[in-house]
Formats: sequence, structure tokens, C-alpha cells
Amino acid sequence: MEEVRPKEELISPASDISKSSFKENEKANATSAVLEQLRLFEERKSGDPKPSADESMNAVMRMVEAIAIIGSAAQREELLQQLAKASGMKANSLTKELSRHVRVKAQKAYLDEIKEWWGGLGIGIPEGYGLTGDGVVKYGAKSEDQLTTDPLWVNSLVTNLTDNSEEVELAWKTCEGSYTLILPLTDVYQKNEIIRIAGRNGIPIRPTVIGKFTDYIVDSIKENRQHLSQTKKFLSRKPGWVRLPDDRVEFSVYADSVIFKAEATMQSAEHHLKQKGDLAGWMKLRPYIEKSDMLAFFIGASLAAPILEHLGVSGFCVDQYGDSSTGKTTTGRICASMYGRPGGQTGDGLVAPWHATPTYIEEVLGFYSHMPVFCMDSQDLKEEAIERVAYMVANGTGKGRGARDGGVRNRNEWKSVLMSDGESSIYERLTKNGAKARVISIHGAGCAGLDATDIEAVNMAIRDNYGVVAPLFIKKVQELAHELPGWYKNGCAHFGAKATTQIEKRVSGYFAIITVAVNVLAQINAFEWLSDVFLEAIQKAWKIATSEIEEELPAKVMLQKVADWVTSRRQNFLDDSASTAPAAAQCYGRIVHKKYVAFVKNELDRFLESCKVPSSKMLLRKWLNDGILEASNGNYWKQVRMQGEQKHMICIKWGFLFPEDVQGEAVSSEKVVSIHQARDLSKATGKVLQVQNVIRDGEQIPYAVIDGCGGFYVEPSAVEALSFAEYGKESKDTVTVHYRMDLLGKWIVQVDVHKEAANA
Repeated sequence: MEEVRPKEELISPASDISKSSFKENEKANATSAVLEQLRLFEERKSGDPKPSADESMNAVMRMVEAIAIIGSAAQREELLQQLAKASGMKANSLTKELSRHVRVKAQKAYLDEIKEWWGGLGIGIPEGYGLTGDGVVKYGAKSEDQLTTDPLWVNSLVTNLTDNSEEVELAWKTCEGSYTLILPLTDVYQKNEIIRIAGRNGIPIRPTVIGKFTDYIVDSIKENRQHLSQTKKFLSRKPGWVRLPDDRVEFSVYADSVIFKAEATMQSAEHHLKQKGDLAGWMKLRPYIEKSDMLAFFIGASLAAPILEHLGVSGFCVDQYGDSSTGKTTTGRICASMYGRPGGQTGDGLVAPWHATPTYIEEVLGFYSHMPVFCMDSQDLKEEAIERVAYMVANGTGKGRGARDGGVRNRNEWKSVLMSDGESSIYERLTKNGAKARVISIHGAGCAGLDATDIEAVNMAIRDNYGVVAPLFIKKVQELAHELPGWYKNGCAHFGAKATTQIEKRVSGYFAIITVAVNVLAQINAFEWLSDVFLEAIQKAWKIATSEIEEELPAKVMLQKVADWVTSRRQNFLDDSASTAPAAAQCYGRIVHKKYVAFVKNELDRFLESCKVPSSKMLLRKWLNDGILEASNGNYWKQVRMQGEQKHMICIKWGFLFPEDVQGEAVSSEKVVSIHQARDLSKATGKVLQVQNVIRDGEQIPYAVIDGCGGFYVEPSAVEALSFAEYGKESKDTVTVHYRMDLLGKWIVQVDVHKEAANA
């Protein structure tokens, strides 16, 4: 290593009275030394022989140099005024000289600091280069070229874990601090590229000698090859678990051997993953978590994300919803504060508004990888995007896309938990069981038990303390990795035993994962207390979540409801023979017999809403995909002639509405009760003989059989009331139930009762 050389000899030692004494006086009393020099200077001026002008000037300059050593600006100013009076020189001239010496003194101190600091780096300077207080120089036969304006060096060689490409980490030091930048090694050899990168990132390069600068980087790598190979680092462009070449698994944000540096497009997100304050400050939240124990559940849910990879399971969504100003966003901010800057309404942190496209959400999921994603105000998310996002979170992979330069882009991948909040439920807006099975829906906020004073204290605590819990949690996950699968298996067995539907069965696995996460957190000394709080919280959460779960309303059931509606409101529909409006004042659509029923969209939407369909648009899309709609060009509608005009109508195919349509003669009214009439038990005119199940479309539908008049549809809740014991259980009559349609296209139920022979 070539000796680190100063830019110049900063101070040339004087040869007279001040030469031997100034350094000692620096350690003693510099002010007294200068005053002594002033006394001697005045004695020489009045003595014989008198000093020459040059000697006097040299003495004055040496005293200015001595004054520069004094630390106090006020003392320097006072001594400078005395020197001006004694020497007869202008104070302004002496001030300029003093400023120069103070600056030189600072440079010398800085250079001494650099020498000591550089020696601790263990990095050699290539032959032909030197280091000064102003940066790196290249020595030439006739001159020196200043390559950088601050000390700069190759800090490490880096392997990019995304594509195994080689990159280089440059580092430089300024008066304000030290900085680093990672760039592809190939960019170092491209002069225009390195100039562009330097300008964008503040690398202290002198552009006029850029070629010699790249030579310095290459020569530095050669000079320090052995050192750099021992300090090799790895680069991850997103937070999460990464596998290193030696088969170690590390979490990139908190690993010593991994540099986490986001791409330029996601650097704002990277900035949110910072730390502030300490664990003791964050633990001020404890009394509020104990007071509102559901917070423990949401904390566990957000900590589930980093353990999904270890368990080999997919991600899921946790949705808390309810009225505004109940603490939903504060709950999300508490959970996010474990990982970094919480954010909130302004979007300047991990918690951000939902107001985004699914593509953007995909990019965010892809970036955060194995960390949770926090989205608030779900009501801002468009309906058609909700189902896509639910599937996307669980599937763990983004869409395949082509690259601009040909080929394909790398797919985004993740195992994450999406924490959502809003005034309305995401679950209720989903129409498919598959999507519903990927959401834990919780009505009410985790902070519901806190008052305004509590909320203010919570927000103050996480404003000053964040990003301090996740590093401890990740470390504990690594320590307990071998135990996690067993805990998860036990959790699945516990909650699986409680599940009564397929959706609950799927959700039970998510509760098991959350339980594992809290078990890990409780192993950290500061969080042992959370285990007891969580036990109560998760039971509450399970009860709330399962009370929200409903199996998807099958399309055929909704079709049956629509068919019943058409039957009961027959007078509101035009038919093939009608040329004017129907008898009723309001027209719901048109019946094209044996082909389809065309509905006015607004009327159909109102009916579906009355049936509590979360999203009529999603239901129509499902019907379209299933071939139920008669539509044109992929739309939900087709043009139908209505009263002389072509209108866009929602057309449901006849065979799906009336699958057992059999043309026949009208039957006796005493044996026929229409379905819409039959819903009311008061319409029954005879004694109920029995209740039997009739299979229609693969489903068992209970019907009551009435003595002398036929049968009517029985709501499942009414079956128990029509018990056989009360209504002639001893009857052995044979009952046959038929579905028929009369000549007007009205659905009816025909019941035939065959009396048992007298001698039977």
C-alpha cells in the first residue's frame, strides 16, 4: 500500500522564536503563548537594532498562525485586534489570513482523521495513486490528476441474488458522513453511464478524468482481490428470505452479509423499512394491547407473513371493517410499526390507501415479498378488482409479461399477508367460494376498546418508535425454524375441529399460522405477556370470522330466485304476443318464450340487491363465464327489441331459468298452487298429510302435501312445524309432485295423490 500523502505540506515550521514553542503551547495555554509572542514582538520593535519589515511581517504571520490554533472564535477575534494594533496592520487583512489558517488547520485535522480511518479499512491504494484530504489523486511523471473530490474506494464485491450478476459497492467519505452505492461492474467501464450514475447519486467524481477514474476502480479491485473475496456481500432488491450460496437462509433486511437495496422505482418503499427509537419506547403500547385484546390478534396476523415461507403455505387477507373513526387505521399502523415507518392517511409509510390498480398492488406484493402489505379504505377498491386481489395474494405470483427488449420479464413472487381495512366488508363483495376462502373477515377494529386519549398515546408511541420489533422476531423465527411445522400442525388440528364448512376449513389454517406467529413472538423475553392476551383474542376472532362465513350462493339458486321473481311478476313482462306495455305500470323486461328472458338492467340489479347479492356485476360476470347469459361480443348484454326500440338488456337463457320446462295442458286449479303463492302457509286450504323432499336440479327441496288441493313449497325453517305426528303421519297415500308450466309460461306445481286401495 502506498503511503497516504497529503495534498501539500499544510504548515511550514517557522525558524525563530515561535518554531519550537508553538506545538507545546498547543497542549498548554495557546492564548498565553500568543500574548507572550505579542510582548516579545513589541519589545523587538522598540529595541535596537529594530527588526526589518520582512522580519516584522514574518513574525505577524506566525502569530496569526498561532491564533488559528485557539478554539474560541471570540478569543481569536480579541487577539487579532491586539495584533493589528501592535503591528499597525489593518484588521481586515489579518482576518483573511486568519481564516486561511483556520481552514488549513481543519484540513490537516481532517487528513489526520482520514489517515487513521483509512488504515482501519484494511484496503490498499493501488500503485500510482494517493489519498489526500480532497480525494484520490493519480500521480503522473509531470503532474497529478485529482480523480475524486472526496476519498472514494471499492468497499466490496457483490453478487446480485436475483440473477447472480457481479456488482461493485463504491464508498466515499465527506465531512457530512459516509455513503455507498452499488452498481453493475459492467457500468464502471462505460464512461457515459458512470457520469450519468455519478450525477444522479452524488458520487464525487471529476468528469474530466473519468477514464482515469475507471482505471482506479479496476486497479483497486486487483490490488484488494484477496480482501474483497473475504468480505464478499450479496445483494437483494426486495425484503424477504433469501438463500445464499452456502445454503444459509437469511432475511435480507436484517442480515449482515446481505445488502438490501431496492430498485430506483421502489426506493420510497425501501425508505419506509427504517428504524427509529427503541424497543422500550415501542413497549409503551403494552397497556393498550391488554386493554383492547383484539390488537393481539392483528399483531399476530401481520407477523404471520415472514413464517409462510418456512411453513410452505400460501398467503391470505385479513380484513377489518366497520364505521369510520373507530380505530381501524390505528390498528393497521400499530401492526406496521413493527416493521418500519407506519404511515397512514398521508400514505408516507407502510400503511397506504387502497386507491390503486391490481397491477400496482401486484408490484407492491412482489416487492415486499415475505412481509405484510397494509392497505386502508377498501371501499376505494373497484369491485372487479377485489376478487382478483384476493386470489393474487394467495396464489403468490404475478402475471407473466413480456420484456421491452424481447423475451419475458421475471414474474413477481411473494408469500404475504394483506392487512386491509375499510367501512365495508371485502368478504361480502366476493362472489366465489375460492376467493372467500382466502379472507379472514373481522367486523370491528382492533382498537375498539380504546378511547381518544388512548389513541393519541398510541400514535405518539409509534411515531417515535418503529421498525424495532421485526428484527427481533425474524431472529427468533430463525432460531425456532425446526419447531414451526409442529406448531402449525397442532394449530390446524385445533381449529380444523371447529370448522363446519369448506371455507371455515380453509380459514382454520390461517388461524393456525397466526397462532404460530404469536408463539414465536412470545419466546422473546419482552413479549412473554402477549401469549395470555392472544389466547382470548384469537377465540374472539374465530367467532367473529366464522359468523361472517357463508358458502357461495350457487348460480342455480340465484337463477331459481330470478325464475320465481319472473313467475310472480309475470304481469310486469312483455311476451312474444304483446306489442304494448304490460298491464302493470312498470316494465321489468321481455319474455322470449323458449329462448330467453330479457331484463331491464336496473330492475334486475334492484332485485338482486334485495336478495343480498354483494355485487350484481360479479354475479353477471360469473353467469357470462358459465354460458348462462345470452350476450354479444363478450358483454353482459345484448340488444333486444322493446316496444319498437332496440335496447341493451340482460338476457338469461330460458333453459337455465326453467330447466324442466315441459309444455302441457292446464291442470285443475284445485290441485295446483303456484310457487310464489305457496311460500305463504295461509294459502293452504286442506290438511297437511306429510312433508317430503323433492329432488330438483340435484337439490332436495321440502314440499308440504295438502289433502285435497295439492302441495306448496316449504321454507326449510317451516319443515319442523309441519311434523308428521301433527298432520297425519299414519297416511299411506302415494304422493307425486310434478313441475309444469301452463300455456302462459307460468310455473306451477302439480301434486297427484294416489289413494291406497281399500284392501291394501
